[in-house]
Amino acid sequence: MTTRNAEVQRLRAFLDARKRGVEAAEKRYDVQSAVTELRELAAPLHSAERFSSAWKDLYLEHFYRDVAAFVLGFVAVHLEICFSEADRTQAFDVFFDRECVPASRAIGALASTLSSTKTGANETSKTAEEDAEASVTQCTRLLEKAVAAGAVNDIVAEMLAHEQQPTELDGQSVMGLQVLVTQLSSLPDLIYNRRQRDTPAIFRPRRYFPMLCDGLFGSFLRSEVPVGQSRAFRMFADKLTRIGQAQALVQSWMRFIDSKPDTNLNHVLFESLPESCHEQILLQIASEKTPCSLSAKQALCLPKYRLLAQVPPHLCANRHFQYVVAHKLLLRKPIDDFFFWRILVDAMVQSDCNQSPLASVFDVVLARWSQSDFAVNTEYTVNASVCFFLRYSLQKLTERDGGTAFSQQDWITKLCKGVQDHMSHSLQRVRALGMRVAESLSHIVASEKPLDFGLEEEDPLVVYGCPVLPEELEEGIANLNLAEPTAEEDSRGAQFNPDTISNNRSQVRRRNKNNRSSKPFVLDPDELVLSDDEEADASDVDGESESSFDGDESDSDISLEAYDLQDDEEDLTAKRPLYLRDLVAGLLSDDDREKTEVALNEAETLLRRQPRDLNDKAHDVVRALLRLEDKFSTPHFIKLRSQALASACVLAPTSTLPFLCSQALEREQLLHSRIDVLQAMTSAAQELSERGSGYQRAQAPKTLLQEEVATTTSDLGTRTMQSLKTRRWGYRRDPLAVPKRNAFAPYALQFFSPLLFGYVEYVRQHSGNRRSDIEQTFLAHLLHALASFVECAGHAPQSVAMAKCLLEFAWSERSSSNAEVRRQVLFSLSRVLLVVPPALLRQEVGEALAEVAPWLLQVQSNDPDAGCREAARLLRSFASAPAASLSLA
Repeated sequence: MTTRNAEVQRLRAFLDARKRGVEAAEKRYDVQSAVTELRELAAPLHSAERFSSAWKDLYLEHFYRDVAAFVLGFVAVHLEICFSEADRTQAFDVFFDRECVPASRAIGALASTLSSTKTGANETSKTAEEDAEASVTQCTRLLEKAVAAGAVNDIVAEMLAHEQQPTELDGQSVMGLQVLVTQLSSLPDLIYNRRQRDTPAIFRPRRYFPMLCDGLFGSFLRSEVPVGQSRAFRMFADKLTRIGQAQALVQSWMRFIDSKPDTNLNHVLFESLPESCHEQILLQIASEKTPCSLSAKQALCLPKYRLLAQVPPHLCANRHFQYVVAHKLLLRKPIDDFFFWRILVDAMVQSDCNQSPLASVFDVVLARWSQSDFAVNTEYTVNASVCFFLRYSLQKLTERDGGTAFSQQDWITKLCKGVQDHMSHSLQRVRALGMRVAESLSHIVASEKPLDFGLEEEDPLVVYGCPVLPEELEEGIANLNLAEPTAEEDSRGAQFNPDTISNNRSQVRRRNKNNRSSKPFVLDPDELVLSDDEEADASDVDGESESSFDGDESDSDISLEAYDLQDDEEDLTAKRPLYLRDLVAGLLSDDDREKTEVALNEAETLLRRQPRDLNDKAHDVVRALLRLEDKFSTPHFIKLRSQALASACVLAPTSTLPFLCSQALEREQLLHSRIDVLQAMTSAAQELSERGSGYQRAQAPKTLLQEEVATTTSDLGTRTMQSLKTRRWGYRRDPLAVPKRNAFAPYALQFFSPLLFGYVEYVRQHSGNRRSDIEQTFLAHLLHALASFVECAGHAPQSVAMAKCLLEFAWSERSSSNAEVRRQVLFSLSRVLLVVPPALLRQEVGEALAEVAPWLLQVQSNDPDAGCREAARLLRSFASAPAASLSLA
């Protein structure tokens, strides 16, 4: 220890003297002396034989980062511009040469310096900004030079060599590896943030990440198979998946399958994947394009399926892997590649566990497939994949024992239930899916006389599930020639070499460029024209550099505990939205059932809390609620959405009313959406005025669409008589009751006028068309909403004007051929008589009021609708009351 400390002190003194010499030479403007001092400063790295045997290791361990910061911070700013090419190589670039310094230390120092150097608006002076720009330029140049020389491959090789050492890695070493993986993965973003459009082409994500992944698998190709899981591969896979580069990893892995089809190594790599990567890796494998017109024998020889076939039985037995296959992929993602599901089933059926992984996944999928809403609400592509999975799994689960174990489960009952639901569907193609499953089930329960529905379409199970012998598969792999000529077996390693791949890509790029230049120029008027190739490449950088830089922090899950998948999965449910922006995002999550249902259940509660940004976000909330569809058969969906819409309208009427009115009068909207808007506005008006049923869903508009006349009549008569008793004769019976302000009065015109006058303009624009049944139904609901607004306005100053406009509008529709409209004309007349005093009504309407009494008598006697007759009778009885001194009788 004493000797080591002495060596450290001597090395520190040597390096400090060289630094002072460089600084002194810079002050004298003596470039050659500075070059000499820099060569001496780097001498322990490239000429270790001149010094003590321990100096180079001590240099790299204790002083390299400090020397690199000095070179990049001082020399790059003050001296590098004066160096010749030879001086730059011997006195500057040598500090980062892969022959002298391990690539991991050089890349780490350059990335750390580049990350800590800030440019642009953060600098306080122009000089400081220029110094920072000089450092960034040199860091970028050295990184480009190192990566082009193969530094990335060297780093991966170092990590694998370090991993295969018999000594156990401590926590600090693991943290250092995680930081190194983070730096390598974030280089494209880091350099782009500093250089923008001047980013070197090698750091564009489309080129960098395939090169990184090729280096990773190339290192595995040249090394021994790891014992147990590979920590390096786990770190790289986790990081690449997190930043959205799982596609590059999978594509490189498929090239690796062609180069070294080692089953043991692929099993190790699959088992090394963190659980957070299972979904993305399987999705990327499924999304890889393959030729369409291939037989099963030809298709199964493709690298995509050969890679999927390498999934080890131990991974198939993992509960999280089974959850991803069942819930995340099969029941949710539209993967129409049936060969993908076939290979996955074959991999799961090979497990020797007590409980077959395939049986576990089959049970989960079948339980969902047999539910009544599955055939109705599920996308056809997802349904077709599930049906193929069930049918092919039936074959595999019954091969060994002929269906003995299968019959002991309750699967037959669920299959029959699902088949019945599918065969009762309105679409022929969905019914065909149920028939196919029924045919497969009949081969198990009644193999002597199976079902045959005579479907004309080719059976997917025959095309994609036909048996392929292992000998045929090996022969197909040997004869496979899809993209390039067959190479000799001993040259495959050289083909997978990342340097060779990069050279081949450069040759192809130059050849394509020459071909483009030799073609005649033809201007396509529909073609997107860019300024030049550089701008097009820059746009690729803009589109692909979306992954964020995580700095030096670690995000690996190696030290985390495994998920407990034995619970009731409450921790997997969506979180309740705490802010309005989270609420809007949840309502717009079309393919996330849990998130959508939680957002809908919490919508009214969150709105009632009246967040500070309610007035700003209310419009977005209402838009999301109206866009929401009951795709998942959510319990109480209509009630929850109506209450949320009414709450938003009550708490932020100024922000929501213009949009609601426009949606109610939008002809392209569905009828039920327009009616829901009117009902929400009616509930909001009743809550603000504390009249009617509050903000809860009103039942009167729905009875208008029913054919049972007795129900409609009873409801309208009860509500009308109750309103007459409580709103007129029983008004404020308690003289000590404190009067309340009508909160609806200030917004009455905002509710009433846009709907009434907007509908008049709407009718004027479409006056040439005959009013359809849908428009008649909407008019009935509109009249009911306008009448409710007049009632809720009470004795506000604008009530008389609103009542007069409503009376004129309703009176013009008294001769409608639709009974629903005529009922609401009578209801509107009752609201006018309820709100406006008799003398004031006679003064405002005048002689037109005399026509009401004969019309009511005619309706009571001759109207074909029982509801209209009953309503007219109630109105005439009201008109004959002494307090209502109107000459209507």
